Amino acid sequence: MPSLRIHSRPRGSDVNGNYHPYIACLNTSPAYLQKHYRVSVKDYISINLEFLEQLFNESILPSQEECGVIEPLTTRRKYYVNIQNCSFIVFISYRIYQYPPPPPHKPPEQIRNPTVIYLYNTNLFVREYIQEKYHSPDRTMILYNFKEQIKLLSILTSFEVDMSYKLITLLRVFTDQETTEGYYLLFKRVFTLIQKVTGQPIEFNSIHSNGTYGIVVDMDTKQYTGLGQYLHEIDPLHRPVLWQLQGIIIFYRVYFFRIITEASQIAGLINYKSEDDYNQLCDLLIEHENKKVQAWTTHKKSSVIKAGLNKNYSNISVYIYNSIRNHTNTAEQSHHKANAAGRRLTLTAVIKNSAKLDKQDILQYINRTDFNIHHSYRTANIETNYLRHIAREVSCKRRRSLSSFSSNSESGFSFPRSQSQPRGRGSNR
Repeated sequence: MPSLRIHSRPRGSDVNGNYHPYIACLNTSPAYLQKHYRVSVKDYISINLEFLEQLFNESILPSQEECGVIEPLTTRRKYYVNIQNCSFIVFISYRIYQYPPPPPHKPPEQIRNPTVIYLYNTNLFVREYIQEKYHSPDRTMILYNFKEQIKLLSILTSFEVDMSYKLITLLRVFTDQETTEGYYLLFKRVFTLIQKVTGQPIEFNSIHSNGTYGIVVDMDTKQYTGLGQYLHEIDPLHRPVLWQLQGIIIFYRVYFFRIITEASQIAGLINYKSEDDYNQLCDLLIEHENKKVQAWTTHKKSSVIKAGLNKNYSNISVYIYNSIRNHTNTAEQSHHKANAAGRRLTLTAVIKNSAKLDKQDILQYINRTDFNIHHSYRTANIETNYLRHIAREVSCKRRRSLSSFSSNSESGFSFPRSQSQPRGRGSNR
């Protein structure tokens, strides 16, 4: 039996005659000085009280304890629960850990999915935004964006996938699975959604000689393997996964250069025209460098990694390869805009905030394409931009100097008094 219940207050109703709900321990009493948990439900008008009552009153979540009273070591309470009526465990920890176990870092399935479903059913704006919901006992996936974004995505010749931010260009994904099968289902459901909205299946140039030329991804083995499995499935000839990936993927070069700190010659891997030279450098690094560089280089010898890093080993034509941007600035910019509302938000808050941002982006895109109205009015004049750059540099230097002066002042530094400076009153001459 759960240790908490949701109740309505017997007195203290509001002007409409409604009683304010509260959550309390089963062992609570109406006495003023009672020791059990009791708290009012804040903003209960916007909360799904019916679902909240099910959580506590219908045992949706398994009980973890009979009573939730946890006393610190410094407690001065003179009375405790009667051991004969309610047995309990005394948990004492010294020095290293003196707090109750932390809550789980992910919300339970029983809470997360009904909350999203409630939001979907009650908020028309969010219902328009959430396109697909998939839920099973072991996985959850939500695809959310507006149909205008899907239609624009369907005509792009390349797009970016950044699963560290759970973003595909113009489309957001929530998933709790980071496995090869999970990524395979993600790509399959995304491209199925595009076909459902546009009425046309998405095509890939490597398979259909038309459509998407390249997909920019990171070097996550599970991610690009899941993509390759999906492409193998839709290919009429069912060519191998390796062939599929060599003709479609491009890896982020910015991530490649960020980790080059110990062996500068590694940067040459992306420019070698001969595969023998590429392999020879890898062999030399594996033979002579430290274990960290050896493991990194062994990973870069993979045929998939070669094709994604070096255009000379890819099945994508060199001209098209060079025309596709090899970064994820669009996805990262969208992610950082979403962070403006805060981090570690609830799933419902993330979806509502993302819907507002994406709607604003759609309006800005329509204004630009239909009316040539830009959301910012920066001039393209070279002289004006250069003068703005100079002014920005001067401002940065001024802020740094002021910051340095304030830090010196706080540390007790003071300028020497000049000889002509008058002395204060009462000073000795």
